[in-house]
Amino acid sequence: MLLIGGGSRPDVIIDKMIELSQGAILVIPLASEIPQEVAESIKAQLESRGANSVKVFSCDHTQRDLPECLQEIRKAGLIFFTGGSQARLLDGLNKTKSLSLIRQRFEKENLSISGTSAGTAIMSEVMLTGNTISPYTSFDGIRPNMVETTQGFGFLKKVILDQHFLKRSRQNRLISSVMDHPHLVGVGVDEATAILVHEDESFTVLGESSVMVIDARKARIGIRNAVYETTGVEIQLLSHGQSARF
Repeated sequence: MLLIGGGSRPDVIIDKMIELSQGAILVIPLASEIPQEVAESIKAQLESRGANSVKVFSCDHTQRDLPECLQEIRKAGLIFFTGGSQARLLDGLNKTKSLSLIRQRFEKENLSISGTSAGTAIMSEVMLTGNTISPYTSFDGIRPNMVETTQGFGFLKKVILDQHFLKRSRQNRLISSVMDHPHLVGVGVDEATAILVHEDESFTVLGESSVMVIDARKARIGIRNAVYETTGVEIQLLSHGQSARF
């Protein structure tokens, strides 16, 4: 699994995607408001780096369980989810035969999965929506019950993923989410950067920026005046070539 934090896609990430694909890449742009434009952009970039077979998922939100759509999924060596809106992507694939087939192939056939931005955030079981919970209107602190989450695709069970992480200063919302779910590890992936997730649940960082890992599984967490206070949180900031484990 190769998960990109959004923004540009350096050659080292594109080349790894092609390597993982075993020659057949299927781009699913259902998260985007401009799916065809976004899909053609990544298709052109992949082909410029030598990808031989890049297909764009030909089925929209109303067609994704047609036999020909499922056949496109069966033929793929790697499925790439573009950026856009996690909610739109969930609406497009949740509880469909298409998603069930992707999950089946991922679990039983070692199908490679990749995504960027929303296509990365949706991979965890507990997924950030990007919204606050009332009465909060901004992520201006580290507070309980401030960050809205919902159920993502669930390909990764032990993490909460965030994207555009350092570029958009999203530390507050991910730390707050980890405090809300301290059994999960927060992984914030910056732009132009990716994590390559291995079968043993370790991962390696690729790209131009950094990945922040927030682990509160052994921390002592309290709340005072509606603000989290904690000791014992482990934080790692990793760059290209460095590895860690969930």
